[in-house]
Amino acid sequence: MAKQGAEKRGQQKPDAEEQKTCFIIMPITTQENYFDLYRDTEEHFRHVLDLLMMPAVEKAGYTPIRPSAQGADLIHAEIIQNLQSADLVLCDMSCVNPNVLFEFGIRTALNKPVCIVKDDKTPKVPFDTMVLNYHQYRSALDSWHLPEDIRLITSHIRDSAKRSKGDNALWRYFGLRTAATPFEGDDTSENMMGSMLNMMDSMRMQFAAALHRRDSRDQI
Repeated sequence: MAKQGAEKRGQQKPDAEEQKTCFIIMPITTQENYFDLYRDTEEHFRHVLDLLMMPAVEKAGYTPIRPSAQGADLIHAEIIQNLQSADLVLCDMSCVNPNVLFEFGIRTALNKPVCIVKDDKTPKVPFDTMVLNYHQYRSALDSWHLPEDIRLITSHIRDSAKRSKGDNALWRYFGLRTAATPFEGDDTSENMMGSMLNMMDSMRMQFAAALHRRDSRDQI
């Protein structure tokens, strides 16, 4: 009996704390100049989050971490912590939102994996698709398409995580070697802003050096 009990305990699913996490970064509200594109106007991306992103992340085997709705115009300590610690970041580039791009930059500076999606209303993402693969989803959120759309995003999340091997695709493409140092210390606004600027500056210098090396090779 004791042996059977031990075997059952060994077969139990891992605790939620042991499950991998996926931090979702995406627009929280829809800017007014995009209202004409979406039938549900300012609430559109909240619906995208609840109907598409959250179910897809869970089906891919991750515990989803929702984007912060409060203080959406400010990159604060909780967001930085999630960008540092999450096993994967799901980045929705729809509308090419500046806050999302900034958060993506921090994640890239840390050389950690990112999975990119965008909707069918956004013409392109600001990256060469040969460098970063992204999935395009239907923005209409029609109920008869949702199961298929969730399945496709789930598959893209799994494929992106597998391809990344724990690293960021931009680093492999440019041959970068030194990641930004994760933030340590008091999570005051001043300290967090200093940490963010250091991360971005480190990434900027390394990308500039990588581009210089590539241009030098092309001239030979």
